Amino acid sequence: MQMLWPNPSDRVCELIRQIAESQLPVSDEVADQLWRASQRETRQREYVDDPVLSGADWRLDKANMTHWLASNLQEPGRRVTPAKGSEMLIFARDLVLRGMDVNELGSWRAAQRVGWGLWVEECFAATTDRDELRELLEVSANSLTTYIDDSIAAVGPQQISRVSGRAIWMPPPHSAFWPGSDRRGRSSATRTYISSTCSRPT
Repeated sequence: MQMLWPNPSDRVCELIRQIAESQLPVSDEVADQLWRASQRETRQREYVDDPVLSGADWRLDKANMTHWLASNLQEPGRRVTPAKGSEMLIFARDLVLRGMDVNELGSWRAAQRVGWGLWVEECFAATTDRDELRELLEVSANSLTTYIDDSIAAVGPQQISRVSGRAIWMPPPHSAFWPGSDRRGRSSATRTYISSTCSRPT
């Protein structure tokens, strides 16, 4: 994907890798923080009341955080392509079938703020050099914010069409979700890498 900001210096690349590695794997406690924040900001109560959606939301919060961190471990400070996976598309389809809005902007941003807060804490712990810290925060903010923006755009309403009374999900080249909700439910559709690598222990 096209970069929208300058490449980070070698030193800042080193710091980003260091911080990303320290936050992987994403713990259930962190996933809970993402979920709680996004739950507070949701406009649609079904996000928290429906056990299938709530379980999928929790897993997707964790999967998206994992994807951004892992990408920065490999290519620090770069623009991160939205995560791809059938679980995300299934979740979007389930929302549409329930007559719900796929773009819960407040929920996305709430989870982003939590993830950013955790990242910033590690940035201040990683260096005391003001110039390094300034570049580190600027590059990281660009990467995370653009990742969320790209993910939101990837699941826009234009990707959904209704055929014969059924909601059909038409995935773009890059598809992702970062919503959040109650994490107790379990979806029968969970059979992708998200469930195998990021699912909550029962």
